[in-house]
Amino acid sequence: MITSQILPVSPTFVPRVDRDFLRGSLAASKAPGKAIDRAIAHIESTFNEAAVVNKFKLRVERAIRLGTGHPEVQARYRRWCQRLEGASLPVAIIRIDQWHRKERMAFQIASAFGRGSRLDIEVLAEIRLMLRLIRRSEHARNFKGLLAFVANG
Repeated sequence: MITSQILPVSPTFVPRVDRDFLRGSLAASKAPGKAIDRAIAHIESTFNEAAVVNKFKLRVERAIRLGTGHPEVQARYRRWCQRLEGASLPVAIIRIDQWHRKERMAFQIASAFGRGSRLDIEVLAEIRLMLRLIRRSEHARNFKGLLAFVANG
């Protein structure tokens, strides 16, 4: 069931959890031809690059919604937060960007040998987005406390 069928929303707003399915439905309704063509259009637009970005943002939203005290959040982000402890928000953003670039390069090298893992890259990308959201929110002044709480449990 689509969430927007339950919750009253404006005609222009679509909740993030519904966007992939609705994007696929719209593509299917506009696709010419037989039912198989519409089904292919629905599948292609539901699982395209926009869906990957949407899934990433949903993971970040879920981590924020769970909060810093949740065991899942602490387990996923603790290692990187421990390395950032004591850093200010601008310094943390710079360090995470640097680490993200280094991990991407390391992943490319490891992939050449068939040993690449994307987990660290995904976690660092999630932290990058969270730090940018924190920078624009009222939580920026409490950044060191949030970081210490995740780092130390």
